[in-house]
Amino acid sequence: MKTKMRRILVILMAVLVMTGAFTVCAFAEPGNDIRVLVTTETTSRYTHFDKSLGYPMIRDDRTLCPLRALGDSLDLQVDWDAPDRQAVFTKDESKTINGVDLRIVFEVRFTMDSSNLKQTYWIYTNGELYDSQSFDVPMDTKLVNKNDRVYAPARFLAESYGYDVGWDGPNRIVTINASDDWISYIMKEFGDIDV
Repeated sequence: MKTKMRRILVILMAVLVMTGAFTVCAFAEPGNDIRVLVTTETTSRYTHFDKSLGYPMIRDDRTLCPLRALGDSLDLQVDWDAPDRQAVFTKDESKTINGVDLRIVFEVRFTMDSSNLKQTYWIYTNGELYDSQSFDVPMDTKLVNKNDRVYAPARFLAESYGYDVGWDGPNRIVTINASDDWISYIMKEFGDIDV
């Protein structure tokens, strides 16, 4: 009787171990060992990726990230423009400089099947539109749609907002150094603003 119980127990444990092993394998996505570290002057955090958001991947020597997860990690408003098939990222910030209320809205649009992204900014001083311009920026790759998730190189989104991007190859980490003073970057990068 004891021998029969042991056999049943061994078989049951083997089934549980095998089931657990297969479960782990089923959730292991290629590239999910790639991490994205976003650092500012005050914080440092890894971007959250999971099965529903997608995982970073390497394709043609480029590290592609699911744009929604990356945009959320960079504190950007993230939208999907379905009719135009565009992933839209917006940052809207205000700051008072020399008694002038300055508001900058900066938008980046990635379009499916395009190797360009569009950057548009609007600068307001004391509530009035001061300047607005759009630029097409060439990319060396197109967006990738995988499992209804849009992927692009992290570099293109992060650098659009003036962030420094690096790659720690041995540890498979995309590093993004983001400035807390984003408005100063926009003012310097896109023209003289008299304030």
